[in-house]
Amino acid sequence: DLETNYRALKETDITKLEQALPKEEDIPGLFVQLENLTVTSGFTLLSVDVNSAENVRGAQKNLQNIKKLNIAMTVDGGNYSALKRLLKEIETNLRIFDVGSLNFTSGSRLYTLNLSTYYLALP
Repeated sequence: DLETNYRALKETDITKLEQALPKEEDIPGLFVQLENLTVTSGFTLLSVDVNSAENVRGAQKNLQNIKKLNIAMTVDGGNYSALKRLLKEIETNLRIFDVGSLNFTSGSRLYTLNLSTYYLALP
């Protein structure tokens, strides 16, 4: 049973789980994470747009409380190596992110990333 497994977790594991799948949208925390990811990779975060998405669909009943946020962010600077580093930072970040698309124009230093992240909306 899911609840029994949750109660058996150590406090540090619960903290990591709550960071990976927060109990609320936590938009301010999301902005801080995105800023840190971009700066660490050698970029400047120019804009972030966050919108609620439709519920996550799944065959399991326990997925009904998982909500999705769509993120469009524009970053400036960096070369190909820095872009690979940014994608790796996103991939290995504790909070779950899915990269939907990456757009850029040849010769430009602007990149637009469309991401998704998730949170747990308890009733």
